[in-house]
Amino acid sequence: MMRYSIAAATSLLLAAGATAAVVRSNHACASVSDSWIEQKASSKPGDKFVASVPAALAYDCLNSVPLDEQAARELVDALEPYLQFQSDTAYKANPPPGYPFPAHDIFASLASVKGKVLSKEYRSEYAFQLDLFETVFAPGHDSQFQYVPDILSLPVAWGRTDFLVSVSDDGSSLPVIKRYEDVVEDPVKAPVIIAINGVDAASFIESVAAKGTEWSDVDAGYNSMFMQRSANSRFGIKGSFHRGGNIGLAYPGPTTSYTYDNGTTVTVNNVARLRGDWSQLRDGAAVFAMFCVPGGQHTARPAPKHPYIYDTPPLFAAKDGRFFKYPEPVIATSDLVVSGYYLNGTGLDHVAVLALSSFVGNSTAEFQSVCSRFLEMAAAAGKTKLVIDVQYNPGGIFLQAIDLLRQLIPHIHVDYNLRQKMSGGAVALARSFDERLAGIDPLAAPEKDVAWDSGLWYTNWRFGVDVHGRKFTKFEDKFSSQVIKETTYTSLYRWDLQDPLITTNKQYGVGIEITGHGTRANAGVLRFRPENIAILHDGICNGACAFFSEQLSRHGGVKTIVLGGRPKLGPMQGSGGGKGGPVIPLHTLYEAVQRAKAVAKDGEHIAALDRFSDVAFRRSTYATVNSADWILDEHIEDGVPTQYLTSHADCRLFWTVPMLRDGAEVWKAAADAAFHGAKCAYGGLYAVKVAHSGLRMPR
Repeated sequence: MMRYSIAAATSLLLAAGATAAVVRSNHACASVSDSWIEQKASSKPGDKFVASVPAALAYDCLNSVPLDEQAARELVDALEPYLQFQSDTAYKANPPPGYPFPAHDIFASLASVKGKVLSKEYRSEYAFQLDLFETVFAPGHDSQFQYVPDILSLPVAWGRTDFLVSVSDDGSSLPVIKRYEDVVEDPVKAPVIIAINGVDAASFIESVAAKGTEWSDVDAGYNSMFMQRSANSRFGIKGSFHRGGNIGLAYPGPTTSYTYDNGTTVTVNNVARLRGDWSQLRDGAAVFAMFCVPGGQHTARPAPKHPYIYDTPPLFAAKDGRFFKYPEPVIATSDLVVSGYYLNGTGLDHVAVLALSSFVGNSTAEFQSVCSRFLEMAAAAGKTKLVIDVQYNPGGIFLQAIDLLRQLIPHIHVDYNLRQKMSGGAVALARSFDERLAGIDPLAAPEKDVAWDSGLWYTNWRFGVDVHGRKFTKFEDKFSSQVIKETTYTSLYRWDLQDPLITTNKQYGVGIEITGHGTRANAGVLRFRPENIAILHDGICNGACAFFSEQLSRHGGVKTIVLGGRPKLGPMQGSGGGKGGPVIPLHTLYEAVQRAKAVAKDGEHIAALDRFSDVAFRRSTYATVNSADWILDEHIEDGVPTQYLTSHADCRLFWTVPMLRDGAEVWKAAADAAFHGAKCAYGGLYAVKVAHSGLRMPR
């Protein structure tokens, strides 16, 4: 991100007059800057430098950052056409019975924020952006509907010094909350935290999670607050109570107090880790100039390399070839996204474990190959039971999930009907591409953009097939104005698994043949009976992971187990993440709009496309919308998206202290419950689970 000079930025803000409300005191920022300079001077050469200050000091500094009212108005206005691409806004505003969160009208909330800007209710840039996030985006509880404004993410990272665990004494009794460090020091004597900031500890954690979590299930949000072995070993996460996630975007207060069951209360200062170079940031105006970019001065985002596969950071354990506190895998992808294990111990020698950290990695071909080889190896080694571990799986490429489904259960019904909103911008985009793509073989066209745009499911009516597997023959077949909840949607469609543009093509597709099609028509082999497969969750199963899990459970008759959740008896969902179609990053949508504008001829379409500016994503570090609703076959008539359906796991277990020490302990507990009749904390598992179709899988 290009930085302005401090003097120039300060002059610009002061000259703005009525468009910038400057807050009085700037001493806090000078103190933060002084602390950064002192910590930098005392750091050792070669060490990773991370400076931190008391959270209250950083909070005072951010609240002295002046609000640029004109830029605030521009940002709110810029967001609206992008948010029209969010597929489920009508259901967020009026959710069906049983949905765990309050109704949330995105556009009314956006209008409310704009009204506050116009009436000059915000006293700082931080106050404005925090309210924008907490009013418009956080109440969506949707990991695929995300917007992280610049001042909430770039200057500081809020955090608490302690990270907590939720553990049961025996795996079935209700869990209690403890400090991880206390448990490590003495698991038996570690005191129980009974209150946080004077509120019952579990209630405090639940309330924070319910307000700010990006997960669509309360128990999943509760789990995300804690340190647990899988998330920590795979991603270095210690729980959102400690730091990170959507919850970590908001100031946690100056201190956190813990009351223990032994009667003691301890109060600890919360911290703010400083990002960037604070040496010259002596006042709020300088902070604004450093981290906010309303004037268009910014480093260009790297061009996306693929229409729908996005770069993801590598797992830090990949360099070691194994995860911390886990056994060494018998086989793994080079990036550890897929890893396979054999269990040992009483009654466990016949159990294999396929661990999936996500559904996107360095190579789709390697993902496919390693999964195939492991299933073959395990069966050949005499393994008859399979645990599939999808704990803390953020999702990825759903075609990769379909491929693995067909490897596991070759004849499984795959239920993936999609639809998207027909907003004015969406129709203008699709209509503008219509003539340009007519009669062209996208893979033979000399222009790269032709193949790229042909593979954009949300713009090209020729993309995909209808629910009967037939190609669309004209624009109106797909963009057919289906009205549900007073919202106009496209017809239902599916991705065409035989289309080389999205499958075998390495530049625009996933670069593999999907199992069950083409040369891999007979590649799937039923090596493990469905009743001998259990899929293991912790609630954080998002996107492609949720799709994979739902298919295995509903149509495969596979057993489902979930860990953790709130300390109360009752069922819990395994997949508590987003259950929609592919996400669209705002900047890739903007680029598609620019290409459409270059060929658009209709005046109304041009006007609709002109509403899309780069302001929305320039003012954000992460911004996505969910492009399509996923509709199960049984909900084609009523149209309810899968996002708003509840699918409880068959069996619920709680974490124990041994599971923190050794990741394989979770697998052993899951295997005992799934295959040896060990008691669940809630629910139960049976020898043969009837698939959703009402039929047992064929023998």
